[in-house]
Amino acid sequence: MADRHAALTAILVGGAFLVGGFAQSRDVFPFPQLRQLRDSFGARPTEPPRFAIDDMGRLVADSQKQTIACAPAGPRTAVLLVSGQSNAANYAGQAYRSDHGERVQTFYGGKCFVAASPLLGADGIDGEYWTRAGNLLIESGAYDQVVIAVAAVGGTPIVRWVPGGDLHPLLMKNINDLKSAGLPPTHFLWVQGENDLMDGTTRDAYSQGFLSILAELRKVRADLPAFPGVATFCEGYGTAHRNDNPVADAQRALPEASRKIFPGADTDHLLEPLDRRDACHFGGTGSEKAAREWARIIAAHPAP
Repeated sequence: MADRHAALTAILVGGAFLVGGFAQSRDVFPFPQLRQLRDSFGARPTEPPRFAIDDMGRLVADSQKQTIACAPAGPRTAVLLVSGQSNAANYAGQAYRSDHGERVQTFYGGKCFVAASPLLGADGIDGEYWTRAGNLLIESGAYDQVVIAVAAVGGTPIVRWVPGGDLHPLLMKNINDLKSAGLPPTHFLWVQGENDLMDGTTRDAYSQGFLSILAELRKVRADLPAFPGVATFCEGYGTAHRNDNPVADAQRALPEASRKIFPGADTDHLLEPLDRRDACHFGGTGSEKAAREWARIIAAHPAP
């Protein structure tokens, strides 16, 4: 009987050893769980974080981005000053990179980088569609080079961007840095309004807010062409949407050619529900549609 028990014990121990060896080699239960338990009791070597985020939540450094020589200013270079909230920032469901090397650039903090999602100067670390718009502008022959400078923070009403608002200095720093680098912006692209619809901002208040922002920008870059988009749709956060809301009405009424204010992309109308990944932010198809529409608008208004 003792011999039988000893033999059975040897078989069980050997089987456990073989199963354990197989589980470890395939990294299956229980080895991932045991590593987590081990790591919870001691320090684990970590790599430096790829991203650096400022106190506004914006991406301000990315270890994968290397500085390059900025494009020269001129009629064949589009310099896009982009601002607004999440649908102008890095919240999209599709990432892009320059298909044309250094011909599509992003600008932040006085330096230029090859364009690739996510973009510095905006919050979020996901996709964006401005790089895709830059690619399209190059491919259409509208421009030889495109420089994109973004200052955008998700969930922000226009009152935070107007003179005196806490985000206004970010936008002014962007335009002043561009000017210092010899790259005065050729287009001011505005994508914002979802929060103002939720907050009940009136048509007049929204219009006055946008015009006050533009007036300050034009103190740095006189006659800067402006392109306010129509962007109020964000049902993903519980707000029912209607096309004739006061904020969208203000955005559609702002353009006036004599003041060099032109219609931007109307993504409220352009995008279908399936173009948004969460009933608010743009998914892959929404990003493509937005990029194409903005590229069409920019190409139709050559750099001054």
